[in-house]
Amino acid sequence: MLERPDAMNLALAAFNRSLALDSSFFPSAAHLQTIYYVLGDTAGVRRATAFLVARDSSSERVEAARWFQEILDGAPTSELRPSSYGWIRLHAMTDGIGIPDYERRVDSAGRGPLPLGARRWITGAQRQLFLNGGRPREALEADAFLRQDPSQLDSRMLHAMFWDGDSIAAVQSAREIESRLDRWRTVEPQRVVHEASSLALWAAARGERDRMTRALVPIQHLAGLPDTVRQAAGARLIVQTIEAMAAHRFGQSDSSEQLARLDSMVRTVPAEPFPVTIANMVASRLWDQRGDHARALAASRRRISHIDTPPFLSTMLREEGRLAELTGDREGAIRAYTHYLALRRNPGPEWQSHTQQIAQRLERLKAASAGR
Repeated sequence: MLERPDAMNLALAAFNRSLALDSSFFPSAAHLQTIYYVLGDTAGVRRATAFLVARDSSSERVEAARWFQEILDGAPTSELRPSSYGWIRLHAMTDGIGIPDYERRVDSAGRGPLPLGARRWITGAQRQLFLNGGRPREALEADAFLRQDPSQLDSRMLHAMFWDGDSIAAVQSAREIESRLDRWRTVEPQRVVHEASSLALWAAARGERDRMTRALVPIQHLAGLPDTVRQAAGARLIVQTIEAMAAHRFGQSDSSEQLARLDSMVRTVPAEPFPVTIANMVASRLWDQRGDHARALAASRRRISHIDTPPFLSTMLREEGRLAELTGDREGAIRAYTHYLALRRNPGPEWQSHTQQIAQRLERLKAASAGR
């Protein structure tokens, strides 16, 4: 997130120091497998897998660790409890491996009888697969089921803006959220930040200044609260994100200053993943529109990693690949496009042609890399 090229090495050293103090401390051990994978240390991955299995062979986390090792080895995968699917999703989405196996398991679970809570989790996992996979119609069907739960946040505008989602559904979402905007004082802060932010971002992108201003009111109220309020830091980051968008969209004289402030703020504000991810995506787009592809690429690469599965991942990878190409980072483009195509291996008809173009671009990059 903070553009530290040595971040994984620093994390590895810190976790190893923790284990030197207490070798049985499972939370530190659980991170080693993924860190070694990112660093390209296959022997380290194998050591980490053995370490985890020796200490807790029956947990869902260790089931997922075994699955990860089996995928890397090309071996048949073991049976897994559905309760471990959240862990293998983290590996599949974030590391871009084992996606067909994970998708098969989720699809199989979704076909059988499930308690309501499990049904919601599986449907949420399917929605994420559909959005990453370029299948907006199926994603919208999954979303409709999830929104039957009153606690579910409405993300249809965000999906349209940042995840190749359905734009007609986003227009309907904008109307619905706007109709209840005046009641924001009776709504929990997380919903205010998520849904009012969605509307403000949507309006800013479409040049609807009055609508954007109305949607900003509850977010600005939360932004003025102390940091002891959980959503306050995120609200401040969202306000700055929208101010940078608006300054660019409306041609304001301070647009450069607003973007620079956003780019700095997103690296330092202790906000939650949602506002940070949105801020980085907007910063990347604005730098790109200014022709500063290096800063756009840096922003596209700032994303949560191995804590949760990043939202909008397929879009971030596609943009990372394009920007890496523009800046001459051939190997970076190959990595990003490879991960993107792993997610988008079976797109819907509206994305098939574009996905084929990315695949052709990847083959050209690989050929050029091989012929160095």
